[in-house]
Amino acid sequence: MNIDHLSPSQIELYWTCPRAYKYSYVDGIKTKPNFNIARGSISHYLIERILLNPKTDLYKAIDDYAKHPESQLNQLSEADAAKTIESTKRIIPIIQSREWAPTEKVEIAEQSLETNIEGIRIIVKPDIVSETTVYDHKIIGLTSVFKYEKMKYPTQLVIGALATGKNTGAYNLFIEDKNGDFIYRRIQYHYLSTRAKRVIEKIKTTYKLISEDVFPPVDKDGNTGWKCSRKFCDYYDICEFGAKDEIDPESAEAPPF
Repeated sequence: MNIDHLSPSQIELYWTCPRAYKYSYVDGIKTKPNFNIARGSISHYLIERILLNPKTDLYKAIDDYAKHPESQLNQLSEADAAKTIESTKRIIPIIQSREWAPTEKVEIAEQSLETNIEGIRIIVKPDIVSETTVYDHKIIGLTSVFKYEKMKYPTQLVIGALATGKNTGAYNLFIEDKNGDFIYRRIQYHYLSTRAKRVIEKIKTTYKLISEDVFPPVDKDGNTGWKCSRKFCDYYDICEFGAKDEIDPESAEAPPF
């Protein structure tokens, strides 16, 4: 198949499960927004608002977002929409603290950029780019923190660095504890250019496999096999490789990075 471009989301989905990539980007099977996606979108919206105006009333901003005709909240059930709003409001104190904000000038925020990696067109949308650093924000649970601690090759940040000429990246982690409250942590990566070679080689391999219509199911015994469950995969119920031997998502371990 012909590929016009790749994005970090496409690349990482293929690495997680090529079959899920096929469902999404080849077959065009779109999934409905869910709680996690909607909460992430609202949080990014709030971060963008407060960058533009530090005095923004973020609680009112959530209400404004909810009233927008294209709000993802409109595609959720009433109960899920209420749950999303309640949970997002718990993140607001951290957003207001601006611990996550660059101390140097912000060059761009939430803007699509294009770069070319050895003939492959890549489109990336960094959350924030400052004078020296590319930032990406993640809302995660306590059990996922170690994934970022051990991640040697942060694909999103490397691609963002290649597109913007930066050499430092950071994941701003908003970590949800067992009570539904949030703590903040930053994972910093230096010398991203030294990590780029491995990421570029994986991107080239991924591009070749997609071009050749190679979409095997995820290896359930591999590093990403833990995601083959109804909890983690939007395509689980339509995938012939899914339901037969479901992994218990509560006991599954995240992959080593």
